[in-house]
Amino acid sequence: MSNGKLQQITLFSNQPLDNVKEIVNEFGEKIIRVDGEIPAGLPVKDGDRFLFISYDQSILTHGLHKYPAKFFPKLPRWLIKRYSKEGDTVLDPFSGSGTTNIEALLTKRHSIGIDVDPFSRYLSKIKITPLDEKELQSAQKYLLRCILNYKPSKVLKKDIPIFPYRDNWVNREIILELAYLKKTIESLNTSDDIKDFFRICFSSVIRAVSNADDNCTRTVIRKKLNKKVYPADALKKFTGVPREKELRLAA
Repeated sequence: MSNGKLQQITLFSNQPLDNVKEIVNEFGEKIIRVDGEIPAGLPVKDGDRFLFISYDQSILTHGLHKYPAKFFPKLPRWLIKRYSKEGDTVLDPFSGSGTTNIEALLTKRHSIGIDVDPFSRYLSKIKITPLDEKELQSAQKYLLRCILNYKPSKVLKKDIPIFPYRDNWVNREIILELAYLKKTIESLNTSDDIKDFFRICFSSVIRAVSNADDNCTRTVIRKKLNKKVYPADALKKFTGVPREKELRLAA
């Protein structure tokens, strides 16, 4: 985009929207650019083209786990505010990672999410389930103590899952670390909701510590990439996930 011609857009009340501009690109096409929050009363006409710039795609639990083709939160937030009121029920028939459900909760609406993918339904449920703060922190401290005391010898053969090409996908040291993390999470003396939260935190690090290409939509190993994964990477990455989410929730 070139700087082109800028024109401030106004609401129906003729009050200016400082974060909404009309820009003209190098092809002479007019595009309405919105930086940050999308105003519920943003004028929309047939043929309008929009460029939405989002700055909080991982806020709260939105960034809890990677998921392909996610909504950026401001889009469903805008539509929810525009076409519903507090107390209404919002339906997302292809709910994916639950972005619409989170935004409905934040804007005081009820919501229903539907998806054929069991993982989608599981992830969405975890993202919108309130957790007891003291119970969560207690479980986190227990996990951290166990991780500090990790030894490969604590992992039994029965703790390690068997699946095709396992040893190609994941290095031996990482297999042991992941098995230990999973075993420790399952040993938590806490609610299923707390366990589910840490299970998703665990899931969120697996690809990063595997030999798979982190940036490919397909799960593939690229030998030319020469990806480096080191012992203790799984433990380090896992310990960072709950803390990162805690900081985002407190922000």
